[in-house]
Amino acid sequence: MNTKPLKRSIAASVFSLAVIALVLTSATYAWFTSNGEVYTSRVEARTNDTDAHLYISPAGGSDFRRTTEAAITQLNDADVEKLLPVSTDDLVSFVYNKATQNGRNDSFLLDKDAERYYYGCVYIEAEVTGSGSYRAMTLYLDDIESLVSPESGSLFANAGRIGLRLEDGEPLILAMSEDSNAAADQSRNTYIGDTLLADGKVLHYNAANETVEAADDPAVLPRTVSVSSPDAVPLATIELNRIYQLHIYFYLEGCDPDCSDAVQTDGADAVISLFGVLEE
Repeated sequence: MNTKPLKRSIAASVFSLAVIALVLTSATYAWFTSNGEVYTSRVEARTNDTDAHLYISPAGGSDFRRTTEAAITQLNDADVEKLLPVSTDDLVSFVYNKATQNGRNDSFLLDKDAERYYYGCVYIEAEVTGSGSYRAMTLYLDDIESLVSPESGSLFANAGRIGLRLEDGEPLILAMSEDSNAAADQSRNTYIGDTLLADGKVLHYNAANETVEAADDPAVLPRTVSVSSPDAVPLATIELNRIYQLHIYFYLEGCDPDCSDAVQTDGADAVISLFGVLEE
């Protein structure tokens, strides 16, 4: 499928959709806890000859509802108000540190039931009516440098991740910003055996032998998938009038040096805005 967008004009083909609003509070300890609420909303764009809509619903199939606001429900019995630090490189397997001993995090287990991170989903549908000959919509992020507001603290801004995966597509992991805590407020205490995990690394779970390995941190900054960036990589290209499931993950990357108990009673506001570009 050709994913190069045809941009007729900003007014005709590009619109933004506020997808996620997240508020976090109450960091309490290293590999810490936070609280969150998540919502979605919808906007639309209109031209003289074409109406473009991107709809969101908490349910798919015949239960799809073209709502203006829908809660993203945690898809298990875990406490939706708590985020506990985990690590992943693929949004498939998340591992956590069982206990910190002698200042070292080196005892890792697989979080089989998503009890320490937030996982939910919404369903989206792009609809275009009118005389335009459009066949698909390519999705990008909004024209934003960071996903967090300037008033937000460093808890989720610097150590948090948002993961997105459309249906069975490739996962996308977004770092909230490129800022970091002061050096004195960072923590490097993740070990694999006797080896300290280097900066820029996270943990990968090897299911074949049930071990944990070092892996490159796959998180990218929002501008790399922003519609305003000349070399932006699209999030996805979706067919019109088809309902897609969008998997959403919120987690604190425990291997990030900014995931430190130096950050306490902190909070952040995070918003993802999607841009849809119509393709002929």
